[in-house]
Amino acid sequence: IGFDWAPWLIYYKELQAYREKHGDCLVPYRGHGKLGRWVSRQRTLYHRQKSGCQSSMSKERERKLNGIGFDWAPLKSKSSNEKINEEETPAISTPTALDSDSEVNPNPKGYTTQYNKVWLIYYKE
Repeated sequence: IGFDWAPWLIYYKELQAYREKHGDCLVPYRGHGKLGRWVSRQRTLYHRQKSGCQSSMSKERERKLNGIGFDWAPLKSKSSNEKINEEETPAISTPTALDSDSEVNPNPKGYTTQYNKVWLIYYKE
């Protein structure tokens, strides 16, 4: 039983074009149509495969993505952190204690500003 690679190859070619234009494969989840979601899905499938779970990420697909410099863990890479800047994300303050005029701490765990920016990019919707 074979698997139809046609849709996968279409997105792969879109990713190649994105890489040629931007110099990396760090497609934002939003702003690039379905390509950002596809890239995110490839990472999920890869990590599922590596952890021993069922995944449609084949060795051939992994090889093709590695061949164009695909970043499997963008949150850990220097280049993805460089992409997070003030223009892309709103300014976030890191309070150290509750403000006397407010009952809600916008950052209850005291995470760093950089962490909050990453959270906004990957989880905000």
